[in-house]
Amino acid sequence: MGLPVLIVDDEAPARRELAFLLRAHPEVEVVAQVGKLAQAEFALRSLQPKIVFLDIHLLNENGFDLIPRLPPGTRVVFVTADDRSAVRAFRANALDYLLKPVDASALAEAVRRALVTVAPAEENQSGERLAGADRVLLRVDGTMRFVTADDIVSIEACGAYTRVHLTDGTHPLVLRSLKAWLDLLCPESFMRVHRNALINLGRVERVTADGVVELRGSALRLEVSRRELPALRARLAQAGR
Repeated sequence: MGLPVLIVDDEAPARRELAFLLRAHPEVEVVAQVGKLAQAEFALRSLQPKIVFLDIHLLNENGFDLIPRLPPGTRVVFVTADDRSAVRAFRANALDYLLKPVDASALAEAVRRALVTVAPAEENQSGERLAGADRVLLRVDGTMRFVTADDIVSIEACGAYTRVHLTDGTHPLVLRSLKAWLDLLCPESFMRVHRNALINLGRVERVTADGVVELRGSALRLEVSRRELPALRARLAQAGR
């Protein structure tokens, strides 16, 4: 699941071509393709895209007219055959200005800029802790990837980094401390079971008699500290598990 993207272009072939090019970037996901501003406004309200790839010259309409109607935090990348409106676009705080036909490398740079500027707010925009289907950004080796909180099985501290064990069997190493994770994730869903580890309570398979927790979706077995073991058992019992 990537950062949601809306494409606004009155030419269907251009919309399809751009959507095809964006498939090379799993960090983003095209949630709608529309040709009119009224359709774009509806998509903005209903789908809440974070990035809009916007043409300037639409049929009897102008893409600049959409700018005042964008929700706060939504970023715009103009995609147009008009090479004369770049100054106006950047005055409107556009993230980038791509000329048709779209160059794949220029598009990749626009996506990178979008992730850098939009993704940090996406992690915890409301200030509420994340759980369930809420999306979490992982920065790994210069790339960015979104997962849901439910995708996280457990997290282990590795110095300034943490090893994130995911339900798909991967375990990326990310530059985020365990404390930062604790501040980000919902305490009703995640619990620190050791000074160097926290777990997704919804993924607990069982806790052995000697205090080892086994987690669904991972072969990892984590030892629970003596201090946290009673609290873990109590929380699992409260959840009827």
